[in-house]
Parts: sequence; structure tokens; C-alpha cells
Amino acid sequence: MTDTKETIVYAVCEANIAPGWVQPFTLAKVGADGKDEPFPILIVRDEARKFYAYVNACPHEKKPLYEESENYVSDGRRHLHCMQHDARFEPNTGLCVEGDCKFQSLESIPVAIIDGDVCIAGVELAEDDDAGPPEIMIVSE
Repeated sequence: MTDTKETIVYAVCEANIAPGWVQPFTLAKVGADGKDEPFPILIVRDEARKFYAYVNACPHEKKPLYEESENYVSDGRRHLHCMQHDARFEPNTGLCVEGDCKFQSLESIPVAIIDGDVCIAGVELAEDDDAGPPEIMIVSE
């Protein structure tokens, strides 16, 4: 008999973000004190069509990188960009390659595509009173 480990994942959006685009979301998570707190995230789709998720906070001063959807590969750019400090981050690792936080990384969030949805794991999301609870899936590993 083998033990299967279950993981709770949350569907954030449909997996229809175009390659080279980043989409910010503000979710709510359960904080250490048990109270709900904002949880700003970025869903990134690189040019190779892979998805990544990061906390939407620059390591330099914890300011958001993006406030709306953007094509991060336009105008010859190939990095995620902090508008506050002009820091540049690799989209597939979150590593800062230029700016005040060089060699620091964005906080990554485990991400998977399940049934056509971009899903995140590793965090306990809170219920949204206006929209109901986030879509939760339990998957066996």
C-alpha cells in the first residue's frame, strides 16, 4: 500500500494568458494571526508558454511590480520590471538581474495548470465575502 499525499490548490484564472504577458491578482490569505490579509500575486506566462506565479512585491521595498496586465516582452524587454525602482527580474526564476535588489528573488508560489485553470498551492487562501470561497481542488501526488 502506498501513501498518497494530498495538496490543496486554488484556481486563480483560466490558462489563457498570452505568452509574454503578466497578470496581477489580489487575493486574500489567512495570516499568521488567523485574520484575512491581502495577498497580491503575479501570474506570468513566458515566451515558452510556461506559467509561473510570484508574490507581487519587489524585494527592495515590497512595492508591487505590476498593477495591471502587461506585455513584459514588448519594446525588446525580456524581464519582469519593477516600475518603482527599475529593477529587472527573470520571468522563469524571479531572480533580480538588474537594480537595487540584484541577486535577490521574487517570492515564488507553486503553480500548476489543472483542467485549463492556473492554480496555486502552498498558501491558505481566505474566503472572499463578495465572490464566495476561492475554487479549491484537492489533488493526489
